[in-house]
Amino acid sequence: MGGQQSPSSLKDTTLDLTIPSVPEKAADVDQIIDDLTTRAGYDESMRGDIAIAVNEVVKNAILHGNKCDSGKLVAITCSCDPTEFRILVSDHGTGFDPEDVPDPLDPENLLKETGRGLLILRTLMDEVRVDTTAEGTRVTLVKKYEA
Repeated sequence: MGGQQSPSSLKDTTLDLTIPSVPEKAADVDQIIDDLTTRAGYDESMRGDIAIAVNEVVKNAILHGNKCDSGKLVAITCSCDPTEFRILVSDHGTGFDPEDVPDPLDPENLLKETGRGLLILRTLMDEVRVDTTAEGTRVTLVKKYEA
């Protein structure tokens, strides 16, 4: 990957952010994550993968988890360091079982307009974990730095 810095030259960067469940706030998060991963020194390819994945999770937390209830918050905790990007996105929704999500590659699901989020996340990220508790749903994404 061209233009990549060596891991030792990357900066440790963190973020703690809480946003209301308003769809327009996803664009603010996109900009913040882009700034954060740029400052961390990740290359364009890695930053692109992270941007797509984080946008998917934040929008799902707002739309599906908190049902666009502006009184419910989405919490975002992120850390970038020389070895990995890690983000936790939490909402107050009832959650879902990832095993119950239909396979978007199944021929009967190919033309459906929804249901590809987990496939996208698992393709772009090295780790995807969904945890549901009484307080809500938390999605953890990890992308390893590729030297």
